[in-house]
Amino acid sequence: MKDKILYSIIAFLMFFIVVTNVLDRTTADEVKAVKDKNAELLATIVKE
Repeated sequence: MKDKILYSIIAFLMFFIVVTNVLDRTTADEVKAVKDKNAELLATIVKE
């Protein structure tokens, strides 16, 4: 079950990166803020 969750998170992150690259309307600061937030979220999920 944990593997499934991990794979879905990775897939979502890859999708998210592709979308941000395609749109490319957000500033680098905004993208960095979102990436930091995702990194924090991923860290908390992995801890549990």
